[in-house]
Amino acid sequence: MSNSGIDGAEAYRLHFTEGKTWAEVGRALRCHARAAKSASWRYEQRSKHDPRPPATAPSAASAFTADGNTATLEYTGPIKNLSELIAAHGIDLTVWQVDGRVKHNTWTTPAKVGEKWTYFQNHQVTAYFVKRAPEPVGLAVQAVRAATPVPPVCIETLPITGSALILPDAHIGFRKAAHNAQLTPFHDRAALSIAVQIAQQAQPEFIVILGDWLDLPDWSDKFTREPEFYQTTQPAICEAHYWLAQLRAACPQAVIVLHEGNHEARFLKAILTHLPAAYGLQPVSVALPVLTLPYLLDLAGLDIHWHGDYPNDVTWMTETLLCGHGDIAQKPGATARALTAGEVSQIVGHIHRREVASRTLWTRQGARTVTAYSPGCLCRIDGAVPANRERQQWQQGLAWVDFAPAQQSVTLVEIERGAALFNRSAYVGSLSTAGLAAQFPAWRW
Repeated sequence: MSNSGIDGAEAYRLHFTEGKTWAEVGRALRCHARAAKSASWRYEQRSKHDPRPPATAPSAASAFTADGNTATLEYTGPIKNLSELIAAHGIDLTVWQVDGRVKHNTWTTPAKVGEKWTYFQNHQVTAYFVKRAPEPVGLAVQAVRAATPVPPVCIETLPITGSALILPDAHIGFRKAAHNAQLTPFHDRAALSIAVQIAQQAQPEFIVILGDWLDLPDWSDKFTREPEFYQTTQPAICEAHYWLAQLRAACPQAVIVLHEGNHEARFLKAILTHLPAAYGLQPVSVALPVLTLPYLLDLAGLDIHWHGDYPNDVTWMTETLLCGHGDIAQKPGATARALTAGEVSQIVGHIHRREVASRTLWTRQGARTVTAYSPGCLCRIDGAVPANRERQQWQQGLAWVDFAPAQQSVTLVEIERGAALFNRSAYVGSLSTAGLAAQFPAWRW
């Protein structure tokens, strides 16, 4: 490096103020010792003719500020040792202690003392302290006290325009013992009794039965028909009618709809497959085919609407909610999720499980929720219903729907061990067959 590029003022300071040798100054400035000495001499010569007025060493400035349990020491001056600063300010270390945060900056300031220029090293120190025994501090947040009396909450209510009771699969059917003709039901009379009790207490405008009200095991070609299934259709028709009549008696003004499920569809399929000549036969005096479930159940006499054409059976409850038996069955929890792929909400039976799943559908009008509900079943879940295995992932229940303008609310009512809770009331089912036996005494219920 040329001599013109060496900082003479720094060389002068290092040698005359800090007492470093010229060799040490040269190493610090990355030049030869003689070059550092020459740069320092030239600086000294220029300083002798400097027109600036004489200056003295800069004075110190400091402050120790306490604020409750904390304090700050701010200092600018020549003292560079924290212990000396603490002693100079008389800080009582039995009361205060450094909390570990200390900021320290240094820089040099040239000043002319007498006829000579020299450099002073300044220190800027900020140290933080905390009290060894903190004093309690009052909370800045104050508790809110409620006004007395509390003003009433303003609630904007929507008028309920209707309600519906939704009943899933009952699978009314039997095994009949060969030795004594005793009937063992597939359906759960306690669960059906709870459904009738809720209908009588809540008085819905609509009752929708989602299908598989009957099981009809002796009309199926899908499974091997056990001998115990034979000649059980008649008592199943009788008891299915009995529970429909109970619902009608409980709600005389309600619109009741019975959907065809895949089990009811067995009846027509068996006729078309094995006895097509009997299809559509009807009495002269009755405009209804004899070999049909609406006729056998006397739905017309009960003023109950039949909704056939499974799996296309659909009852629209609102513009965005429909009911039907359903024809999708996937793993537990997956069926409801699969049904949310559509654009409307659905209540379905078929899977005998309580499931709910929702999806947000984004439209030009904004977000809209699509929800699929499966309320469970009203049949037995202890292996009595013919299936591919005894221990199934089935649950009992039913659903209640309230309608308001452009909105609906669906509540799943769980039935557990013959009891249910709904609308702040407890319901306990009955297994009594006294009324059934009185109406149909020919069978061993």
